[in-house]
Amino acid sequence: MDFEKENNLDTPEQRTEALKKEVLERLENFEQKEKIIEAVDLALSLHSDQRPRPDGPYIDHILRGVNRLLNLGVTDPDIIIASALHDSVEDQSSKLAEKIIVFF
Repeated sequence: MDFEKENNLDTPEQRTEALKKEVLERLENFEQKEKIIEAVDLALSLHSDQRPRPDGPYIDHILRGVNRLLNLGVTDPDIIIASALHDSVEDQSSKLAEKIIVFF
């Protein structure tokens, strides 16, 4: 059974929130949890207005990727962060550059 049907989620927003909640709960006991959450939040921010994919809001793609790694037992924070940010440079380079300039 898939995540949406299993959790009785009807709208894309409900699915996104439930998926984000699941990811955050699974990160609760992780070493460097804050660093991972910061990367996930950055990715969600960068892709927030990106055109939806055929399978739903673009940000769900990011959350599903992170969740998939967690399901596989990946615990290396750098790998999880790389997954969260894997499309950021390719798809949102100008937004990312603006954030980097502000950061430094």
